[in-house]
Amino acid sequence: MSDQSEDRGVPPASDEIRPVFDAAPARARAIAIELRELIYRTASKLDEVSDLTESLKWGEPSYAPSRPGIGTSVRISPREDGSVGLMFICHTDIVSSFRELYRDELEFEGRRAIILRRSGQSTDAVTHCVSMAMTWHLGKRAKRRPA
Repeated sequence: MSDQSEDRGVPPASDEIRPVFDAAPARARAIAIELRELIYRTASKLDEVSDLTESLKWGEPSYAPSRPGIGTSVRISPREDGSVGLMFICHTDIVSSFRELYRDELEFEGRRAIILRRSGQSTDAVTHCVSMAMTWHLGKRAKRRPA
C-alpha cells in the first residue's frame, strides 16, 4: 500500500446497492456500511487498483477492481442474526491465506468468509485482507515468476 495515493473517498451507494443495506437488520446494516467504507478507502490507497466496480452478485454488494487481472471481488453479506459475512471467491485459497495470518484475530466461515459480529470490528487485519483480495491476481503472478 502506498501512503502517497490520494484517498478518493467513498461514493454514495447506488440505487441498486442501497436497498440491500436498507433491508438488513440494524446491527448488520451498521457493520455493512462500515465495511463498504473500508473497502473503498483501502482500494483508494492501492496504486494498482485505480477504481472499483460496485455491483450486485448473488444479491450481495460486490466490489472489485475495475481493471481486469488485478484482484478478486469482495462481497458484503448482511445476515439476519446481525452479523455480516465479508465474502470471497471460495475456489481460491485466499481465505486460507487470511486464516494463516489472522486465525487468532478474525472469525472465519469455511473457505469463503470472514464473519464480523459487531461494529468497530474492522481492524487492521480486515483492512489487510481486503488489500490482499484487491491485489490477489498480482500476487499470484509474482509467485509464478522465476527469481
